[in-house]
Amino acid sequence: MGRLIHYDHRSGQERVVSVWPEQYGMGVAPAEHRYRFQWTFPVFYSRWDPRELWIAGNRIFRSVDEGQSWDVVSPDLTRNDPAKLGLSGGPVTRDNTGAEVYCTVFALVESPRERDLLWAGTDDGLVHLSRDRSKTWQTVTPPDLPPWALISVLEPSPHDAATCYVAATRYKHDDLTPYLFKTSDYGRTWKRISDGLPHGQITRVVREDPNRRGLLYCGTESGLWLSLDDGGSWQRFQANLPVAPIHDLIVKDTDLVVATHGRAFWILDDLSPLHQMADATASSRAHLYTPRRTVRWRAYRGHGMKPGPNREIGYRMVGSVGLGYRLVETPSGDKKERLLDAGENPPNGVVVHYWLSSAPDGDVTLAFLDADGREIRSFTSRRDPAARDGATGESSPGAILGEEPRPVEEASAATTDDEPHPTKNAGANRFVWNLRGRDATKLPENKGRGGTVEMLAGPRVPPGTYQVRLTVDGQTLTQGFEVAKDPRVRATDAALVEQYAFARQMHDLLSRVHDAVLLIRDLRGQVDGWAKRTETLGIKDAAAGLARALTSIESELIQVRSEDPRMFPSKLNSRLATVVPLVEYSDAAPTASLRELGENLALRARMELAKLDRCLAEDVAALNALCRESGVGAIAPTPRAGGSDSRH
Repeated sequence: MGRLIHYDHRSGQERVVSVWPEQYGMGVAPAEHRYRFQWTFPVFYSRWDPRELWIAGNRIFRSVDEGQSWDVVSPDLTRNDPAKLGLSGGPVTRDNTGAEVYCTVFALVESPRERDLLWAGTDDGLVHLSRDRSKTWQTVTPPDLPPWALISVLEPSPHDAATCYVAATRYKHDDLTPYLFKTSDYGRTWKRISDGLPHGQITRVVREDPNRRGLLYCGTESGLWLSLDDGGSWQRFQANLPVAPIHDLIVKDTDLVVATHGRAFWILDDLSPLHQMADATASSRAHLYTPRRTVRWRAYRGHGMKPGPNREIGYRMVGSVGLGYRLVETPSGDKKERLLDAGENPPNGVVVHYWLSSAPDGDVTLAFLDADGREIRSFTSRRDPAARDGATGESSPGAILGEEPRPVEEASAATTDDEPHPTKNAGANRFVWNLRGRDATKLPENKGRGGTVEMLAGPRVPPGTYQVRLTVDGQTLTQGFEVAKDPRVRATDAALVEQYAFARQMHDLLSRVHDAVLLIRDLRGQVDGWAKRTETLGIKDAAAGLARALTSIESELIQVRSEDPRMFPSKLNSRLATVVPLVEYSDAAPTASLRELGENLALRARMELAKLDRCLAEDVAALNALCRESGVGAIAPTPRAGGSDSRH
């Protein structure tokens, strides 16, 4: 063992850079090896000097020339027991491959706080410390750790150089006791911190959260555990994680990445509530956590076929990759896609966590505001089957951690309420805002160009400072948060503000056009009704003329003759609807051509809307005057709220 390969991505060539590249072959006992390496020996580049490559066998080795040469920088740090260095197995089951090697350094890590500090742990139960970059080593094994334990993981604290955590196992000795230890004085004394774990939880890994001191995560042979008090107590932290050995953990920014043994990688998105958790939360009726800084990532969802009454599984192509998914329903009743053969991306939006001491009788409302307190969009826990079918974009429904979504029944798939809804469960709740404002007004048929969910979605807000406001049982809580641009994007924040302003202008105009279509249909219905109820020739003629005028305006705003673009041309609503996706196609200011196109379409749309205003002011007024003279009730436009917030 001990094979180490250097791979050159440019040439595609590999080079063997092992410390001692001799191939011992089968039947050669570890006692005869020049250096002993276990199957997955430690290897890393130094965080303090990127030229330094460190690996460990029974000794520690360092290279500063990518493995061209190696320095032996430690003595044998293991027990080096000859009785443990023979061939593994017995006369019948003897392992002659050379893969099973004992008395090796299983864990090697450098401190993130102190440059020359290194910790080493062996598979035969020893812990060592060097404070002079491997010139000298001292044994600092926890005295309460039984001999011959496997030092699985060493975790130097990201907050304090003198603190280190140890996860060890002795299951190969039929000892299923969990072993976790902590030192706060460079290994001079140790404290056992695994007493809160049940017997049988074989401790594979322990990590301290770099964002909050004393917040620990422990991976065992059967799952994940959490400690909020530096190991004083532990609680199961499984959620929907499968029961599987957790061999490693890492906190990346504010996400927890979990490496299972045989069940893939899992990621717990957004640990910020754990970072902010305090005793005061338990004594309050509700608590709103400060959302973490959110980056405006651009996620390409691909295209394909959606599930339907006769098709349980939907399909989507993302580039050259195809994937399948089912539409499932969460405990809150919202819809969510569950991918069948692909990993799931993190939530694309602002993740909002809030805590409720008990389920409230009334509604829970979440409102998202700009820096000046103007509302961009709001959501309520109240479900309204008659609500318009709003676009959720990349938004994810709120749910209690660990509750599994279920397949959507055919009947519920026909619901008209697709808005995401905040949950109001006792305990932890989560909601994801997709950074978009209100959808444009939707036409009842929701078909054709300009009527699809994607085209109705409001544009994403630009980078900046925003607020979220939680209202529950008469209590209002507000927290601020930051939205940042993708760091890979070259466009300035000012350019993205310009992009958003132009996209909102087009989006608001689309909503006005759809509002106008609904108004026209309402008026025409009233006009046709009165024309049928009266025998007065003047009213009939005026009603017919008004109906023709309204239809003429409607036919310019929307294609009324067919949904097939091959048969009839697109009208203003579908042309306007395509502008916003074009504007948002990338993170950049709109081009001059795109601006000219938008202005041209806006001019034409405003001309038709002006015709409608004149029709209301003159033709409708004239018809109402005739109706009053004949003692017939007047027609009246039904007031309609626009689908977008023109104040923002």
